[in-house]
Amino acid sequence: MTVGVQDPYRLLGVLRTADERTIRSAYRQKVKDCHPDLHPGDRQAEERFKALSVAYAILNDADKRRRYDRGELGPDGTARARQSSATSSGPDFGGMRGHNKPFRDPYLDEAFDEADDPVIWQNRTQGTPPPGRDDFAPPPPPADDDLTDLFREIFQDGATRPQAGRGSGGNGLRGRDVRYTLTLSFAEACYGTRKRLPLNTGRDVTVPIPPASENGQVIRLSGQGQHGATMALAGDLLVELQVQPHPFFTRKGLDLHAPLSLNLAEALRGGRITMTGLRGQLAVMVPAGIGNGQVLRVSKLGLRAGEMTGDLYLTIAVILPPNADDALTTFVSDWIDRNPYHLPGR
Repeated sequence: MTVGVQDPYRLLGVLRTADERTIRSAYRQKVKDCHPDLHPGDRQAEERFKALSVAYAILNDADKRRRYDRGELGPDGTARARQSSATSSGPDFGGMRGHNKPFRDPYLDEAFDEADDPVIWQNRTQGTPPPGRDDFAPPPPPADDDLTDLFREIFQDGATRPQAGRGSGGNGLRGRDVRYTLTLSFAEACYGTRKRLPLNTGRDVTVPIPPASENGQVIRLSGQGQHGATMALAGDLLVELQVQPHPFFTRKGLDLHAPLSLNLAEALRGGRITMTGLRGQLAVMVPAGIGNGQVLRVSKLGLRAGEMTGDLYLTIAVILPPNADDALTTFVSDWIDRNPYHLPGR
């Protein structure tokens, strides 16, 4: 089923008084549902996309729009014949004949709504004029920066499933998107890096890893996928990140979480404690008398992303000596007997 040539206003669903912004918005909305890249092999969608493009090429060009409104252009964008004199043969529609005005069928909208002329589209595709139409010249495709952004958005929306389709920047087939997996250490994902990724084609690409990257996050490298046909867009390279877990550190957004082990004396007297961080040694201040299981918040020692910086949360783990002798046991017991204190839940 092909899409007949229709009145551009009716095809885009706009009034004849619509301004440029309204026309552009209507076109952007409608081509999202029928772009060939999102409907490969769908002939009906392709025909509708062609019809919408022709309609927009007419209405987006002020001169062509005026000529169409005067009846000098047909709804397919080609010039129409003029009635040059009152003696010209042909039907008289509403007194049009004999007034030296271009002929315009008052039933144009309704007639073309029902029209189904695959010859026009075939000739437009092949670049040859229809029979008896030496002045045939298909309108150029719309040239609009906003539409370029629209097509880029459409391609990115459909790129999660690797498939071939027509690219907006060429006449051939757009290259396929290619997926790879890249393994990162926990620290590399947290602080960002640049990683070399060998491809099956024999070449390597450098993948920029932004700070605070997440496990399963996909990084898109535009134009690094399979090559398209001549003058067509290349596909994209989609790199999925697999972040290895860390034995001590975990993440919640930009905040880092880790345990901090203290011996009995450190927990009692507090002070400056050195611990192993993700990028070397960290020094943190521990208050005296901190208890097992308490959480110590260290401001601004988390991850940074843009203007945001997370915190470091340390869960205290007081570790008793594995080889306590009788002297230590007796001392602690005597001290507690002299200084009893409340234990929650006891």
